[in-house]
Amino acid sequence: MKKRSVFRWLFVAAAMASPVAAFAADFECRPITPMPREISIRSRYAPEDLTYSTIDPARMTQQTDYRKRFTLPLRAAMFAAKRAAASRDPHDEIACLAGYFDAFAKAQSMEGTGKELDNVYRSWTISGLATIYYRFQGDLDKYPSAGNVHQWFDRTGKDLISQYQPILKSGRITNHLYWGGEAVTVLGVVNKNQQFLAFGSDVLRTGVAQIDADGAMPAELARGKMARHYHMFAAVPLVAITVFNPDTVQASHGNNDGLTRLISATVASYGAPDGGVIARKSRAAQTPDASLKDLKVLQYYSGIDPKDRDLLKTLTATTPNDNVYFGGDTSFMLGGR
Repeated sequence: MKKRSVFRWLFVAAAMASPVAAFAADFECRPITPMPREISIRSRYAPEDLTYSTIDPARMTQQTDYRKRFTLPLRAAMFAAKRAAASRDPHDEIACLAGYFDAFAKAQSMEGTGKELDNVYRSWTISGLATIYYRFQGDLDKYPSAGNVHQWFDRTGKDLISQYQPILKSGRITNHLYWGGEAVTVLGVVNKNQQFLAFGSDVLRTGVAQIDADGAMPAELARGKMARHYHMFAAVPLVAITVFNPDTVQASHGNNDGLTRLISATVASYGAPDGGVIARKSRAAQTPDASLKDLKVLQYYSGIDPKDRDLLKTLTATTPNDNVYFGGDTSFMLGGR
């Protein structure tokens, strides 16, 4: 049994500024710089492509180092979470996570943003972090810093709602809104906040209402050669809302089982050489995805058609069960933490 002490926890917090912080011979708490308060994300898409489906290599390179200020701390937390899940006595790993979350809360990470692109990036990042907290909440809530972390989650959720509510009412609906609703839902589960859960449910209903008779979504069809990818990217947060808050499953059955049809159209289009119904309706040959990690998440929807689940498992058989938007391993979505 590893020795447990207040000193060990203080050492975790101090690790943020130290070159190396080792808690045991087989585990190293990676030092991080907390994510900044302000976010300034720029589009990586070529401005001349009005479908926003062509990556501009120069723009992507310009943003690479900046985005690492957010991805590296998240990846460090994912590493600690992965080790904690595999450990018989994860005290060191949990202490490391507690130190990370304390640092994020003290830095007010990602709180100072207002642009839509910044907010969707914040939604992805906070979803990954809040999911990790959700999985280990029983242990993390025991740390003295937990109160500050929950306050940070509360401020973040309220601000995301204030940013996305006008979009929800405007009818200018895209996957950005769905990811905002998903992030707020996870924060609602962690903080037991009914306002957050209600917002996520509203977003889910709105998303399901966008699905047409063929299982397609007009806003995502407009993405041209990336329409199939963005149907998947729209379906994933909607499915996740139902996973984190099962009370919303009934809402997902709206529009004649809309979410089931969206998943069916998306999975079938990935399984079809010609891109299926999504390629036909978007009138564009579809760009292959570099990874199907996001597609794999669709299997967790309780209302998925069994034949679609079987095809999905075939399509993603060699795909790692690892997703940055949900803090790493997504197998917990089958039930339990």
